[in-house]
Amino acid sequence: MKKLFLITLVFLVAGTFVPFAESAEKMPKINWRVQSAFPPGGKIDYKGTHFMGSGMGTFAPVFERVAERTNGKFKIKIYEPGVLYSPKGYYDAVSSGAVEMIYGYGWYYSGHILAGMMDPGIFFMTSSGKQFIPIMFESDWLKVVREAYAKHNIYYLASSAWGGKCFLTNFPVHSMADFKGKLMRGSGPEAAMLKLFGAKVTFVAPAEIYTALQRGTIDGVAYSLSVSAMKKWMEVYKYATWPPFFDPNITNFVANLDAWKALPKVYQDILTEEMMKTSRWTFEVANDLLDEWAVKVAAPKYGVNVTELSKEAQDEMRAIQLPIWEKYAAKDKYCAQLLDIVKKATKAK
Repeated sequence: MKKLFLITLVFLVAGTFVPFAESAEKMPKINWRVQSAFPPGGKIDYKGTHFMGSGMGTFAPVFERVAERTNGKFKIKIYEPGVLYSPKGYYDAVSSGAVEMIYGYGWYYSGHILAGMMDPGIFFMTSSGKQFIPIMFESDWLKVVREAYAKHNIYYLASSAWGGKCFLTNFPVHSMADFKGKLMRGSGPEAAMLKLFGAKVTFVAPAEIYTALQRGTIDGVAYSLSVSAMKKWMEVYKYATWPPFFDPNITNFVANLDAWKALPKVYQDILTEEMMKTSRWTFEVANDLLDEWAVKVAAPKYGVNVTELSKEAQDEMRAIQLPIWEKYAAKDKYCAQLLDIVKKATKAK
């Protein structure tokens, strides 16, 4: 029987619930706030699967189920991007406990937690959400990341895989040489990688990327293909490389460690169970369907030419950018452990 993944319902019938005590009326009322770096996103229907076009939209029902399962005693309220804090303030806000939870991205914390550079994933190592499942759920990856964040009074709750990153350009890309002299938008490790490719790099805020591509201020971006479709950037660029160089592109939910420890264990168990089930679903189902939707539905709609990179081109790019991650590993034991886990899982040298 064909499964219909209704994101607001699918996990109500999956897994085994943590029971809530009969004396629920004696449990404390607790209200958490989660500051999101990303908007909820639009609804996408593809191959009988109905899901939201962002991690925040997908996890919103998780918080509803947590409230339901605790008889309304544990509530988590979502705040849209910038309402409480901007990304620059995320580390201080969650580490100090000024906010209980943040939905964001590892790179936001990397100025304090170097492992934050790696917890979103590593370029050119995997090319689908399913490929990352053994790393995220069957290795010590999550244990290492949690240990790194805990040093800063932050508890890493769960991750969300939401579509791979590609090179989105107004010039064709068949090899690394095609980037020489081009002005690309990039940040963090992307910027370092693009410079190694021979490109010039600048930073453009996401809200300004459409206009920058439209006016020719930049020649391209390294960004999520599916997100670019939802934001209609496909209207203003002509080419996309495939497969993604960064897939899955992992976002995360982190909480103040003191606030986490203060929760009754039953609340911890319920929140963990609900979040981890949804997290795994994003890797098993949503991530790869979003990639496929972007290539087979969105790109043809907007006339974007999706160019398949040869194995030789991918190997060349992978080799030249690998030292970026090795430098992080040389500086930080957690980065070293994460890089080792990925190399062993992908048999990369």
